[in-house]
This record gives sequence, C-alpha cells and structure tokens, in this order.
Amino acid sequence: MKRLSALAYCSLIIALSLHCSDHKQVAAKASVTNLPHLDTLRQHFWQSKAITVVYPASMDSILNTLSTALDPFEVRMVDAKQAKPEDLKGSLFLIGTPENNPWICNTPLRPAIRFQPPSILLNGQAVPEDAVAFLSFYPNPRDPFFPMFLATASDERQLREALAQRIREGFSAFGWGGWQYEVYQGPYRIRCGKYHPKDWTPEAEQQFQAASTDLVPPSAACFEYHWHGDSTNIASFRSFAQACDQQAAAVLAFCGTSWSGGPIPVHGFPGMEAKGMALNNTSPLQVSIDANRVDAIVDPIYATYWLGPQNQYLLRKILEAPQFPILEAGLALRFNPDWQKQGITYWKRRLAHTGLLPALSELEAFWSDEYQSPFLRQLTAAAFCDFLLQQWGKAAFLENYANWRPDAAALLSMERDWRGYLLENAIIPEPRETGTAPYLKGFNFAHEGYAIYNGYGSELAAGMLEEQFNLGANAVAIVPYSYMRTPNAPQPLSIMSRAGTENDESVIRDLVYARQLGLQTVLKPQIWMGGGHWPGDVKMDNEADWEAFFGHYTRWIVHYALMAEVYEADVFCVGVEFAQATIARSDAWREVIQTVRALYSGQLTYAANWGPEFERLTFWDELDLIGLNCYYPLSEAQNPSEAELSERFEQILQKARAVSKTFGRPLVLTEIGFTSTANPWQQPHLDGDGQTYSGSAQLRCYHIVTQALARSTDWCRGVLWWKYPSYPTLGGEGHTGFTPNNKPAEEQLPELFGQLPR
Repeated sequence: MKRLSALAYCSLIIALSLHCSDHKQVAAKASVTNLPHLDTLRQHFWQSKAITVVYPASMDSILNTLSTALDPFEVRMVDAKQAKPEDLKGSLFLIGTPENNPWICNTPLRPAIRFQPPSILLNGQAVPEDAVAFLSFYPNPRDPFFPMFLATASDERQLREALAQRIREGFSAFGWGGWQYEVYQGPYRIRCGKYHPKDWTPEAEQQFQAASTDLVPPSAACFEYHWHGDSTNIASFRSFAQACDQQAAAVLAFCGTSWSGGPIPVHGFPGMEAKGMALNNTSPLQVSIDANRVDAIVDPIYATYWLGPQNQYLLRKILEAPQFPILEAGLALRFNPDWQKQGITYWKRRLAHTGLLPALSELEAFWSDEYQSPFLRQLTAAAFCDFLLQQWGKAAFLENYANWRPDAAALLSMERDWRGYLLENAIIPEPRETGTAPYLKGFNFAHEGYAIYNGYGSELAAGMLEEQFNLGANAVAIVPYSYMRTPNAPQPLSIMSRAGTENDESVIRDLVYARQLGLQTVLKPQIWMGGGHWPGDVKMDNEADWEAFFGHYTRWIVHYALMAEVYEADVFCVGVEFAQATIARSDAWREVIQTVRALYSGQLTYAANWGPEFERLTFWDELDLIGLNCYYPLSEAQNPSEAELSERFEQILQKARAVSKTFGRPLVLTEIGFTSTANPWQQPHLDGDGQTYSGSAQLRCYHIVTQALARSTDWCRGVLWWKYPSYPTLGGEGHTGFTPNNKPAEEQLPELFGQLPR
C-alpha cells in the first residue's frame, strides 16, 4: 500500500481565454510553483470518485461508452463549446485536437505539453503528425490538488481511432496509475514515461522509446516481416519467419491453393517487455485480422511454441469464417508441429487419460469459457479438427468447413468415436527423473511491479533472478496470483492475461530463465483476497457451494500444473494456506492432487499455514514434499536473547520434524520471512507498515533460522524466504517490508546460504 505524502501547496496564475496561436502569451502568464505530490492527486481522485470530461461534439459516437468504461466514477460529459471555466474544476479529462477543443490550448500544462503550431510538444519533443498523445495524473492547473487527463492529436481521425481502441482494451490503457505520458502511432506506443512525483520532471529511468523498425525480406508471399529490435538478435527473427513461412506453405497445400492476397505484416519484438511497452499486450503471438497485423515476441524461451493462430489469417482469407469458430482456431494450430514444444498429437495423447478434455456435448461451452485454461482450449480445438479429418477425410472436411454448425444430436452421435480417438495411443506419464534432489535455498520471487517493465518477464526481473543466483540461491519460487472477491461464495478464478500482471508469458519467461541460470524452480500459484481476508478464510455454507468451489479451483490449478509440465518446473505447489478448506475437505483436496498428478510428472507439495492447518493436515501422503509457511512467533519480548530465539525456533522445527516423520515425507519451508522492523519475531506473518525500521533485527532472525536449519538436514530439504522483488529499487534503508533487498540481511546472504546443505 502506498503511503500518502503531506499535501503540497500549489499556486498557479492561469489564462482562461487565450487562443492556441497565443501560446507564447500563455507561457508568459503561467507561473508554476510547488506542484502537489502525485499521491495527493491519487488520493483526491479516488475519494471524489467523480470526473468531468470536456470533449468536442464531433466525437460523440466514439465517447458514448466512456461513462461505462469509467465505472464506478461519476462522469459528467461537457461539450467543449458549452464549457465554462468553473466546469474545469476537480478531476478533469480533456479530449480533442487544438482546433476542435479550445480548452486543450487554454489550459497551461507546461512543461509537459506545449502547442507550437503546427506541432504538439510533449516534454519538449514533437508528437508526430499521425500520432496521439495521452497525459495522465498531471496536476489540473485550475484545481491543482486534483488530477488532469488529456488525449490530444493534430488529426481528429487519428484521435478517434486511438480512443476507440483504448476504450475497447480497457480504460487502464490510458495509463491511469501507470504511465503518465504516452504517444501512440497507430497501434504502437512509441514513447511513454513517468514524472517525478514531487517536481514533475520526466524521470530518466522510467522513460521508454520504441526501437526503430527494419524490414526483413520475406521468403514466401504471405507475410511481410518487420523487426522492432537491433541487429543482435535479428537472426532469431529470421528463424521465426522461416517457421511462419513453412506453416503458411502447409496451409496453402492443405487448401489446394496459392496466396493471392497482399502480404500480411508480421511485427517481431525481441522480448516480452519490448512488445508490451509498444502494444500494452505481452502475448507471445497476437493476431489482429481486422487490423491487418500479426505481432510476436521473438525470444528463444517461446521459440515457435506459440505459433498457429497466425494461420487463422490465411484460413480466413482462403476459406472464409466458419459458422463453428472452433474449426478455424483448431485447424490453424494443427500446422504448428512445435505447439507447446511437443505438438498437438503428443499433448492429446498425453492428456487423454486425465478427463480434462471435454465431451462433445460440452465442446462449445468449453471453448467459449474464458476461465478454462487457454492451453486446454487450444488443444481441444485442434484435437477436434484432427478428429473430424479422421472421420470425414480432407475433402469432406473442407466441404463442410464454412457452413457446418452441429446441433447437440450431431455431436452426441460422434461421442463414442471421440472418446476412442482421445484414448488412442494414450501416454501415461512416468515420474520425472530427479536423481538426488538438492537442498532448496532461495526466495519466493514476488511480482511487485505492474507496469510491464518492472514485473515478471521484464529485463529488471531477469536481473533480479541473476541477483538471487549471485547471492548463493539455488532455487526460486515463481508466484502467480488469481483472486477471490469473497471467501464464502464460489466464483470462477481468472487466469491473468492483462499486460503487467502475472500472466502466462511472464511466468513462463521467468520460470525458464531461472532454470537457465541453474536455479531449481517451484511454481506456486496463489489466491489473493481483498477486504482483509486470506485463503484461510475460505469456507462455503453448503455442499453445493463446496462442490462449485473445488470445480473452479481445479479448473484454475490444472492450468498451472500443465504449464509446470510443459516448461519443466522442478516442484509444483497445489495450494497455499487454505487453512479451513483443507481441514474440512481433505477428500476433495486428494481429488485435486490426483488430477494434478495425472498431468504433472515433477514433485508436488502444498504450502500449509503455520499452526493448526500444518499440524492437522491429513493428505501429506499424497504429496512428495511437505510444505510449511512458517510464521510461528519466536518471542513476545521486545528484545529477547539469542538463546530464547534459538530455543523457540528449535521447538518449531521439532514440531515440523514430527509431521515429516509421521508421513514419511521431507519438508520444505515454502515460506518463512521477517520484516525489517524493531520486533519482527513477535508476529512474523504481519507486514511492517507503520512500524519503525530495523534492518539489524531482520538480519538477526535470518541468522537464527539459518543456524538451526544447518543442523536439520535429514528431514528438512529446503527454505524459500519470503520474499525477493522483481525490481531493484524496492527495499533498502527505511523499507519495513519482508524483502532483504538492499538491507543488512542481503549483505550476508552468501554466507547464510553457504551454511545450508547442498
């Protein structure tokens, strides 16, 4: 949670009725001193929950859904020609060009925005004539304790298209709470950044500019390749292009035709961060048929494993859109022999026995369900097309492709053959060979940044993984989240997809990169709950709700189990801290574990909360490792002795050892941590907000734990500290949270890790 700074004083002399041609006069009359802190703007914005939008009437058709997009804020829409100075108080959103909205020019936003006809200058740089500029959370000159937002361009058509796109993508694409200035040229963000929260100058370390684009000659007629990177990895893009061309040739051969359309632009980006910064979308492959473009991440981590959807573009042009959309999506994937490394046929055979692929009566609902695993949805679509090709033959398949729309009876008539097809040559997984598993020593790696450049998948996150390795860690837990709104009502669990969240591509990038560094990997999906709740509060009121909860949970957790299998995580955690649900419903958890075991061949654990859950859990025998989130208090004293702290932690370890011995399973501390506060041993599970900073007290606890663990090697096989951040500036002197980053504990981590077994 961000702390709000003291309110800053702001004094502005503003001109209210000057025309754009008088920009020099505006500059002369506008004097800015002591702008408010960014936190002040955010505080007032969220407290008021109201905003005025001043816009030209000519853009009515584009903005008629803006009120819905801004829900739950009260939105007041004002025609720019009818607006008065008093309308521009409070939180304000100005939309328009300098020509169709005079308030755009008559609102002094220097030095951020200046108008120098015919140019718009953003931070002193001209905005291209075919581009659109956005400004977010900037002090409103007419009411400086409230934020102002701006969307402007030289050309109204460009502005209309950009606004329509931003509204379709979600209003967060404007940068509210994220980027404070952005420039879009067509679909691509070519510039963005943030201002210093106090003096409002652009922050150098948080400014991004798109790389220049090179045209890579195509080797086939279908695609035209554009490279958004430098020469260091353009060879990877050429290999990527070759795979696209090979699949395109296979599509054309299957359809018995040649390509007669124009070249389809394919834009390649050298990494997840580069694509995300340009498009607010970090998907490894993004196909926009209506917008006539394909955008891809060209990174060996994803290689060609995500290709396939680009073939829909060709199929749409050759065969037109089918009445049954699953046919287009599934057929397109069949032409990628490397889909998710092994290809469609392998994964169909590999998952046939799991029961996770739907009956044909459930096919359409399964395909359209946004909460289903995208891996399973894609696999189901491709397998169904393969099944039809076997049943009908290619000629009949192509004849039926466009207009076939099966009813329930038609699908039911094929059900028996479908089940036989799925089970044909099924592969029963063998446990993965692990040899002598190393003692795990490392961190829970936290996705702390939500602005693409500072969370999972970013260059900063890669650097922080390297930092952990250099500190002596040999393991890392990657922790993607979903959320529940309430602990007492079942609800579907979302798989994060928005850029900047712990989405699949970012989790996979860091999972694979950590393995490349030599770190053992633990994939540990968790549920976040707001309103002061945590997973330990989950408790349903009746049998139907419990059944629904476990249905939702299983659907969610198998997605990550499949990810762990494809990308070879060493350990998978089936749940975290469901303190009531595990005790009350142990048989249901056994079913979850058995489902996960059917598709994941690595080691399984569960991260139990300290106390009654850990001590009373009965399904440890289903797992390979006992997981303990260890936040037992070490002392109630303000300044306990070393002997007292050590004795108490030894008692905790004996309790843990007893559970390990009872079930015959080794134990890993899946979480343990201490804040950098004066008395972190008293209530280790609490964060350090509002407390006095003490890096030495945190270090003291690290020493106590490490010394005890060094003596407990036969049954305890690892410790994963909570937690290490995804960007380097989180932590340090005065930061009272759990991370040791830039604190005394970090300086001694090499020595502490070195004391633990190998």
